[in-house]
Amino acid sequence: MEEVERDYMGYDIAVWQDYHYEFDDYDDDVFIIASHRDFYKKRDGFDPLEIYQSGKQFYQGYHAIPLYAYIHGGVTISITPFSCPWDSCQVGYVMVKRQKGWSWKKYDAIVIANHYTLQYDQALQGEVYGVSIYKDDELYDTMHSIVGSEDHAFYRARLEIDKWTNKYKSINQ
Repeated sequence: MEEVERDYMGYDIAVWQDYHYEFDDYDDDVFIIASHRDFYKKRDGFDPLEIYQSGKQFYQGYHAIPLYAYIHGGVTISITPFSCPWDSCQVGYVMVKRQKGWSWKKYDAIVIANHYTLQYDQALQGEVYGVSIYKDDELYDTMHSIVGSEDHAFYRARLEIDKWTNKYKSINQ
């Protein structure tokens, strides 16, 4: 289903669901490891069970932030536990590299892990959109892999149009 906004500064914006998105979890600074039959994420050198049994909050230079999942017909994840005792449990960890400047303190690591987990969860829920921008009924530009709500996708398209129109105005002045 495509939602269209007409005439934003002379452009039409069409938002559509992007079904071909894969969450990029190849970063070494923040990543998820999990071991559950319905949600499994593996990373060489990191074993969620070993981290759990050690009881340590640091593991190989990383903060180990507990990751919880609610699994009932689908999977949703969070760094805070869910209230359902039957369909939710701890499934693994969000690993945040402990580096001076941006993740040295546990609080900073929790903020980073929460943001990462929210984005990953939105991707799991299918909240990934693409945008097509039209000028005079011709395709002008397309953006893919916008994680968030439809409103966020419209917002990103409007920002792009604002950049183009401001650049055009500054060139002609």
